[in-house]
Amino acid sequence: MDKGDVYYHLEDIDGVTNPFNPTDTKDTILYTNPYYATMIPASSLIPAFINNGGYDWNSWDAAYGPYDFWEFINQPAQGIPDDPTHPTMVEVYSDNHGEAMVWLNGDWNLDTSAPGTMFDQIWKDWTEMASLDPENPPVVGNTTVVATADYPYLRKHQAMMSGEVEKAWTWGKEKIVDVFQLPPVEEGLENGTKLVMVWLTDRDGMPAVGEEIIWQLPGNYAKILGFLEDTDGVITDSQAKVGTSVARLPTDEEAAKFELVHGYPCHHAVAGVVILGTSPGVQSTLVIEMFEREGVLIAAETLDFENEDMIDPELTAGLNSGVYEGPVQSVVSATSNIANSLVAIWWQDSTGAWHAYQPGAPAWANDLSEIAPGNVYWVNVSENCNWVWELS
Repeated sequence: MDKGDVYYHLEDIDGVTNPFNPTDTKDTILYTNPYYATMIPASSLIPAFINNGGYDWNSWDAAYGPYDFWEFINQPAQGIPDDPTHPTMVEVYSDNHGEAMVWLNGDWNLDTSAPGTMFDQIWKDWTEMASLDPENPPVVGNTTVVATADYPYLRKHQAMMSGEVEKAWTWGKEKIVDVFQLPPVEEGLENGTKLVMVWLTDRDGMPAVGEEIIWQLPGNYAKILGFLEDTDGVITDSQAKVGTSVARLPTDEEAAKFELVHGYPCHHAVAGVVILGTSPGVQSTLVIEMFEREGVLIAAETLDFENEDMIDPELTAGLNSGVYEGPVQSVVSATSNIANSLVAIWWQDSTGAWHAYQPGAPAWANDLSEIAPGNVYWVNVSENCNWVWELS
């Protein structure tokens, strides 16, 4: 553990808070706990090593230099199997507050391919990952931790050993794909434009920000048009069949969309690609290759260009019309996420009669109480907005 990763705060000098980028040059990092490095021993006149004891660090030797908290000074035991990069015993010096910290790596020695484990099925059928309970992730391993405090320089007291602490490692990784219908970009391809969004967490259930993704269209019936904004998307072949991007934190609007669709708060990173189906009525397969810390994960999503997927209409200020494809629900619930922009919504039934709902209007004037999929609605909004539809 680097002490500077624990004891600091950002002094905002540009009025924009950016807690996810401590290196933002418009913010100043202020370290809040002195002694991020020290000289061990404190004076060059103190011998570092004496009588089979002493300090295991000599800052006065050019090969050592100042001691940065909490750098490993010794790794007397390696892992099982033996792995010098993953020791099972380490030695560090406590700081001026008597604190010492190290990271534990719960991914080391985790076998995701072992027969009979939860991964045996999940890794083969990655869609099962979405069914894991995000509130109660499964335990995939345990570690016993013991700390020993010792001052071996001219020792006056014996070392003190802590009690055992058990750390349970849980699996919080989620990989979820949503397909949304976008307005057509070419005549005759009414159902042909899809936005494919991938929601990603790491094994700890935290947003997998920066995860690299390769998008591939093996067939001849679709091509890549673009990517979700700010994901460094690049089309890498001349036929627009292959592209790359990275996952980022979702916007507030995207997080709200996730919660509506999946029913629990978004704690994911997100990436997305826009696909155009070039042959009406033909399905195409999108291969998604994700570069995980635990290995490369490959998924395939079938895109149906004959039928519509979920639609989040991008409404423009003024009057809009279109087919509603969300679930049957009250008009109040259905328009809750555009309530601040909604002027009125109308529907004409099979007899030609019009029904309306207008926020704030008296009950007798609002005879549209429910909306249903397949109906055409006219929606008047005061500003451009995105109408998020919940899945049925």
